[in-house]
Amino acid sequence: MIERVGKFIKQGLDPNMITLRVDPIVPGVTKINEVDALIKRASELGIKNVRFSVMDYYKTTSIFMKNLGYNYEEYYVKRDGGEFYTHARPDVIKGISEKMLQIANKYGVKLSTCAEPGVMPGITKQGCLSV
Repeated sequence: MIERVGKFIKQGLDPNMITLRVDPIVPGVTKINEVDALIKRASELGIKNVRFSVMDYYKTTSIFMKNLGYNYEEYYVKRDGGEFYTHARPDVIKGISEKMLQIANKYGVKLSTCAEPGVMPGITKQGCLSV
């Protein structure tokens, strides 16, 4: 997909109008080296805006994820009723955010997040959809 976007940039699309979404990052599944390679390639194309989010827990999607063998208990906190909180544990989000910020700084891109709690300096909090 990034190469298709690159073709549009070569045809005149302003890369400043593009935001690369890395969404969702699935704790324990998404490979950070693959994210690094994607952001590197985007920066080579002139894309300077990257937005990410960490997978949220939703009861409906959790059924599919559990069937795939995903263990929410490693990354999410259970509520008293047995369901998990929507967002991953704060330490999980912080760890992912720190890695994303390191990558963003390495390639000179601006980093934002889609409605994640605990935003840190260097990462802006944006809406999940933008104009």
